Amino acid sequence: MKSYLKLLRVKHYIKNGFIFVPLIFSMNYTNLNLWVNTIYAFILFSIMASIIYVINDIVDVEKDRQHATKKNRPLASKKISITSAKILVCVLIVIFTLISILVKNNAVVFITLAYFIMNIAYSFKLKNIVIIDVFIISMGFLLRVFAGAAAIDVVVSEWLLLTTFAISLFLGFGKRYGEKKRMKSKTSRQVLMDYSLESLKCFMQVSLTLTIVFYSLYATIGHSSINNVVFTVPIVVIAIFRYYMLLESDIIDGDPTEVILNDIVLQLIVLSYVILVGFLIVV
Repeated sequence: MKSYLKLLRVKHYIKNGFIFVPLIFSMNYTNLNLWVNTIYAFILFSIMASIIYVINDIVDVEKDRQHATKKNRPLASKKISITSAKILVCVLIVIFTLISILVKNNAVVFITLAYFIMNIAYSFKLKNIVIIDVFIISMGFLLRVFAGAAAIDVVVSEWLLLTTFAISLFLGFGKRYGEKKRMKSKTSRQVLMDYSLESLKCFMQVSLTLTIVFYSLYATIGHSSINNVVFTVPIVVIAIFRYYMLLESDIIDGDPTEVILNDIVLQLIVLSYVILVGFLIVV
């Protein structure tokens, strides 16, 4: 069971938390029906993400077996057979279809399918094109926000969308930076060979700056439904600086999920943000 959970990348479902952003920041948090709709969207996206992860592992199984850490993945290590993985994909597709029928929200389903198509293109081709690979990852986060907005039928602030895009670029380039620093041979994927540490660091710094600027603009002139959201800006800045510091320290490989799940300081910063937003909502 543990191998299957690892194959499905369950811990990466944390990324789908972006789906809840429109619900929280639109001040609709007291509407139970909207919570149900958002949870359905979260489940759909999570299932689709697992489908993509499994397909990607099937496609890259031989390359993963030559990688220092990816060789321990369930398919690469042969803990799960390719046949079992294909059956699992079929089962997930059936579950996704059944939930889609239950949800009855075509917009959410179409956005999730768009996410699937984009990531299949990423898995087979786009992940090997420098810069485009990270932009595709960023678009994935934007689609999560759009799915959350479609689930509750609200319009998301353009500043919030720009913030999401910028921070996902920062995290994406940060992940590439961490991978590049640990690249010990030319057996690594080609896209890492095309990046330089200097260019990645420059991209990180630009996207970091954009994130802070866009979020600050959202907090001040973005017509947020939450009063005094500007007070959350320092926490966002601290969180970004903490992640950047960890990247430079060689403690992590840059994977945002691993960072959040393993760094207690960053967890406390995120918790502080959640508590402050909750306080600003109720006051």
